[in-house]
Amino acid sequence: MRNPMVFNQVTHYSPEGEKMVKVLDDLSFEIMPGEVKWVSEKLGKNKKVVVSLLLKEEKPIIGEINTGPNGAGYISYSFSDYYHHLNAGDNFKIVYLLNGVLLKDVDKTIDDDIGDWFPKKVMDMKPDDMEETEKVMFAFAMVRGRQLDPILFDLSALPVTNEEKEQLVKFSEQYADRYSVGILLI
Repeated sequence: MRNPMVFNQVTHYSPEGEKMVKVLDDLSFEIMPGEVKWVSEKLGKNKKVVVSLLLKEEKPIIGEINTGPNGAGYISYSFSDYYHHLNAGDNFKIVYLLNGVLLKDVDKTIDDDIGDWFPKKVMDMKPDDMEETEKVMFAFAMVRGRQLDPILFDLSALPVTNEEKEQLVKFSEQYADRYSVGILLI
């Protein structure tokens, strides 16, 4: 069974000038495998602090955070953890190979894992040439290949329409259900 994402009674301070200011006060939430949750309304302007804590870039002053043994995957507008000069298919091959898939099995493994939802036409495209929604699907596939879960998906800065945003939320829900992965939408 996969681990839930747990943010338990977290209080955190950040520097503001010469003072330490409380930016989170006893914040708690839990995201179970297969579940998608929004927490933006709880975060306000402190979203970046929560992301830093969940990605283990910072440690909480008080409280407990658990993102599982592999840590959380992060998908945002600034997502750039890929090889820009390679197409999507070659990026996937590298990620799957680095995660232990044998070279002779890599194409079949990728097809079995993401082939029915990742657009075939995008496989030959370089990520920088993709539309925004295709880039998000590419990012999800890269996170899948790295076997990262849970996932933090930052929709706030994506340059997409409200309709595209709704499609991406629906896609997130389907992804979470299919792979039994918890997804935090921020």
